[in-house]
Amino acid sequence: MGKTLRDHLVGSLEELQENQLKKFKRKLNEVDLEEGFDNIPRGRLENADPLDIADLLISFYREEYGIRVTVDILESINEKKVAEKLRKALQGGPQTSTSTSSGASGQSQSSGARAGAGNATEHFVDKHRIDLISRVSLVDPILDVLLSKGVLKDEKYDTIRAFSTSQEKMRELFRIMRGCGPSDKDILFQALKDNDLPLIRDLGGV
Repeated sequence: MGKTLRDHLVGSLEELQENQLKKFKRKLNEVDLEEGFDNIPRGRLENADPLDIADLLISFYREEYGIRVTVDILESINEKKVAEKLRKALQGGPQTSTSTSSGASGQSQSSGARAGAGNATEHFVDKHRIDLISRVSLVDPILDVLLSKGVLKDEKYDTIRAFSTSQEKMRELFRIMRGCGPSDKDILFQALKDNDLPLIRDLGGV
């Protein structure tokens, strides 16, 4: 499966050393932006990891402009090689993957998950990662579904279950599923919808 622009963005941020990531976040809070865009508040960046930063960039600026901002900041902190790789990814355009399944129910579930994202290259669960981490309260039933569908193996299932809070469990789930394809994310979306429909509706997924 080809990488999405979000994948490239996360990968670029993960290449930064800790001190460079701090510089990046400081610059991101101060950078001059095009008219109509606001800086991301310092408080939301302070403890953000690369996944969080990517989500914030896409949430505030959408994918294309968010990557352009990222490239500019990377160059300003002398991360020119990382910036060049990301620029080439942007020039290549978004890469999407289509399901080979022709089942009507699979198509309906998939289209619902991606329609909720509002962007053909960004899945609903990726777009709303921060909200899902903070607002999903009953994680274990979702993990049970993912285990039964083969999305999670026993070892990963047990690892996530070992965390004490729902936020920690969801964060670890997203970390483990970061490399999963759209079909696995569709299963997660359906499990979330089945177990917390009001939340998914509030986030625009229904």
